[in-house]
Amino acid sequence: MRTVAEPEAETSLPALLDQVQGGEEVTITRGGEAVARLVRVGRHETLEELRRPQRQAEIAAAMKGIRDRAKALKSEFDWEEIKLWRDEGRR
Repeated sequence: MRTVAEPEAETSLPALLDQVQGGEEVTITRGGEAVARLVRVGRHETLEELRRPQRQAEIAAAMKGIRDRAKALKSEFDWEEIKLWRDEGRR
């Protein structure tokens, strides 16, 4: 795996992309700290497929936050009622 500093990455992005397309991974550093990694996307992967696990984790965390907040408020949380409010006026 190759490591390059941010200034080099800025000036040599096309060459770095060629290397990644050839199968090499490139780590980009800023101030000596690794901040990004360039890796080749699988042939059948789309950007949406790559983001899906992260998005699902964000949704799960948000849902947990909502449930925790409802418990803290000692509020009864009725998902069906929430869905009705959400869908009101959509029909």
